[in-house]
Amino acid sequence: MFKSSLDRALQKAKSTIFSRLNNYFTSAKTIDQSFWDDLEECLIESDVSYQLSQNLLSALKNNVKAKKINSTETIKDELKNILVSEFESSAQKAPKQLPFVIILLGVNGVGKTTAAAKLAYYYYNKHNIESLFCAGDTFRAAAIDQLAIWADKLQCDVVKHKEGSDPSAVLYDSIQAANARSKELIIVDTAGRLHTKKNLMAELEKMMRIAKREVTADKIEVFLVLDATIGQNGLMQAKIFSQHLPIDGIIITKLDGTAKGGIALSIVKELNIPIKFVSTGETLEDFEEFSSQAYCDALLNQT
Repeated sequence: MFKSSLDRALQKAKSTIFSRLNNYFTSAKTIDQSFWDDLEECLIESDVSYQLSQNLLSALKNNVKAKKINSTETIKDELKNILVSEFESSAQKAPKQLPFVIILLGVNGVGKTTAAAKLAYYYYNKHNIESLFCAGDTFRAAAIDQLAIWADKLQCDVVKHKEGSDPSAVLYDSIQAANARSKELIIVDTAGRLHTKKNLMAELEKMMRIAKREVTADKIEVFLVLDATIGQNGLMQAKIFSQHLPIDGIIITKLDGTAKGGIALSIVKELNIPIKFVSTGETLEDFEEFSSQAYCDALLNQT
């Protein structure tokens, strides 16, 4: 299921930037400097950072030389293997047990509330875990209402306070409610905030202190939600957020709306933060655990 939904989500990227890349591998007759220049251009245009593009090309050239590869199709397979290796080597973190609290962070408009709903749906269907929503976005009444609508649809409990309340108080009450009701997972929606606003970032730090006081640290996961369509700006967001809270993983949303697709590798390689989930469409089912192999296959396969 993951591979097919991811493949569909990446159709836009495959039909633009990566279609050129696939065309090079299919049509190129010789492996000359022009071939390498075109490949470099494709990688950069697909939101792979310049330095990472250079590293990938250097590794690819070395492998081509060492293995005496003279087929462009074989080079494509070699590139795919290198990409998968880069994903996996840069995102090795000790696996945690199933979390009790998941805190979702991100700027406005990235889809945190919808990601919260998709996480609840995922954990129920994958692990038979019932979630409780914490309506930690108290800045907007609409956000509280939206989460309540999802809770009703998914038959999940939700803890909410009135607009303008202290988000840390909502989190505290959510933890108490989850314990009292024997809920196994709390999914915390937070207000969208600019990563440059120090007072709002301090609020997140306070929420984390509350969570650690009430729950052991190994049962807390912090996920940064990033919009795939914003490209390299996602790297800056991740860097700033990670200065304030330990980021355990990335959720990439709107993957079906980007014509690029390389941002995932840049995030993993430059920040050493694993991608945990990708949102590949609008329905609850369009949400999957990230697989580097499936991701690279989807981008570099012709169909």
